[in-house]
Amino acid sequence: MRRWAGDVEASHDDLTRLDRLAGDGDFGDNVRGGLRRVVARLDADGPASGRTGAEALAAAGEVFLDEVGGTSGPLVGLLLAELAAAAERAGGETSAGDAAWSEGL
Repeated sequence: MRRWAGDVEASHDDLTRLDRLAGDGDFGDNVRGGLRRVVARLDADGPASGRTGAEALAAAGEVFLDEVGGTSGPLVGLLLAELAAAAERAGGETSAGDAAWSEGL
């Protein structure tokens, strides 16, 4: 999540510009704001929370579904929720290249 948030921060202007071509230009703001909230929530809970990767994805999905507007809030929220469910079915933890990611998508 932290890496994704950094990538979105770095690409914010481009994301906004591209969305202005096809829509209202709020995509960069919405995704950046959502990821800032996700990182803040995960940081507040800290590693001592014992949260699994699946639980972290589910929490991120909740943030997007509950707190992020526009089209991106529900779409990203549902994507993260499905990835969380797939990770949970895989035992709660996944790594890059794991089949659970394909299943979630």
